[in-house]
Amino acid sequence: MSTVNLRYDNRVALVTGAGRGLGREYALLLASRGAKVIVNDLGGSYDGITAKGTTQRIADGVVSEIQAAGGHAVANYDSVVDGGKVIEACIQAYGRLDIVIANAGILTPETFQALSLDAFERTLRINVTGVFSIVQAAWPHLVKQKYGRIIMITSPALFGAGVPAYSASKAALVGLSNSIQFEAKKLRPKGTYDIKCNAIIPFASTRMTNEFAADVALKKKRQGKKLKPNSTGPDTKQMNARLTKMMDPSNVAAMVGWLCHENCTNEATLHEAGAGYFSQIRFERSQSLFVTEKEGSEIPLIENIRDGQSTLNTWDGDIVATGDGTMGGNPVVKVMTHLSSKSESKIQSQQKNVKSKSTTVKEGMGSSDTSKILNQIVDLHVKPGMNKELEKVTSFMALNSCTQEGILVYHICQDPNDKDHYFFIEIYKSEAALLAKRKTEWFKQGIEQLKKLISKPPVVTTGKGFTTVGDMGGVLGAKL
Repeated sequence: MSTVNLRYDNRVALVTGAGRGLGREYALLLASRGAKVIVNDLGGSYDGITAKGTTQRIADGVVSEIQAAGGHAVANYDSVVDGGKVIEACIQAYGRLDIVIANAGILTPETFQALSLDAFERTLRINVTGVFSIVQAAWPHLVKQKYGRIIMITSPALFGAGVPAYSASKAALVGLSNSIQFEAKKLRPKGTYDIKCNAIIPFASTRMTNEFAADVALKKKRQGKKLKPNSTGPDTKQMNARLTKMMDPSNVAAMVGWLCHENCTNEATLHEAGAGYFSQIRFERSQSLFVTEKEGSEIPLIENIRDGQSTLNTWDGDIVATGDGTMGGNPVVKVMTHLSSKSESKIQSQQKNVKSKSTTVKEGMGSSDTSKILNQIVDLHVKPGMNKELEKVTSFMALNSCTQEGILVYHICQDPNDKDHYFFIEIYKSEAALLAKRKTEWFKQGIEQLKKLISKPPVVTTGKGFTTVGDMGGVLGAKL
């Protein structure tokens, strides 16, 4: 392990819900390593409504701890729903903001059947709208300085739990985190912004979980339900002491500390952390079940799905990309690739004869001509096992309604030292509004390059962050 300690000198961090539990540990850790910390906590109860003693100004205690240890911190008592006020306090205190840890949240204890609309909306307002409000207010400052780290604190409840409002709110943060990372990728000039957004699933015993458990037990007692007796033997006490130590919030903080450090390059990731255990969670796609004309079907039937369960329950490690704007990949592209795929021998045969073939691309060509050229490119350059890569880099193509007439441009950037090292296929729709954005010379260059590249199989690699045809303006002329 490296002997160099990671620090946050000259960085300013906002931690919401930092008066107790997990948020407190995040604040203490960053401050102990040089960060100036804004300790935000409204001081409410875990469910957002119940008054349980004096809880206001609890942020002051954490600030005192940090200052007593020689660190820098200020308290803030605004609600996260008022994100503008919270961020304004950060800027007034330290003049900048580098790290946002969206930790504040409430837990409504109602089960699905007992959950009221008011409780459901109250939970989402704090846990989702509050995070949105904070990050959106912070965004202009991060963009201006071209740097920022955003961490969203979710929960294992997102996998499903007996608290549906809380589960839904924490699952929503995963999509929000991935979308914010994509927004960062779209910033131009490309490659000049170091803004990362990630999320974690903490496992810890906190004031929220303890008070929730106590309230559930009290509710069961009132309903006359039997509670499991607590064992009092020496072995049980020893085990409880060990579990208490393992589930301490301090065992989560290291993951948050890494994700908000300037050396961390993670983007749109989701990590678990707790009890000395850390892992990364990712989305995986099963084997693809195709029901197309290639399988002799005009339209998929319910029976096709029934009979394809073995395929849909087989996993090959097809990881679904997040945070790059492709929304996990488009099924239309998968079907196009599937319909275009041929045997390896046929691919090799076409490669031998490719130099003798002539391909013409012109403005206003029909969609059948477009498909023909696309199929030829796929047959020539997509080897066994490469289909997944093609699906990733062409997923935005189907999102742009490429069934219409258009101009097909095949683009490769082959410099492995180039940050924009990628391969993609684009179809430019022929509508006047889109064509007006493209210079005639740019099109001519693209067409000539396409003719050359069809006779020269490239090294295929992939990139990230492109979304619509409009975002790629001028790239072909500049790179090829």
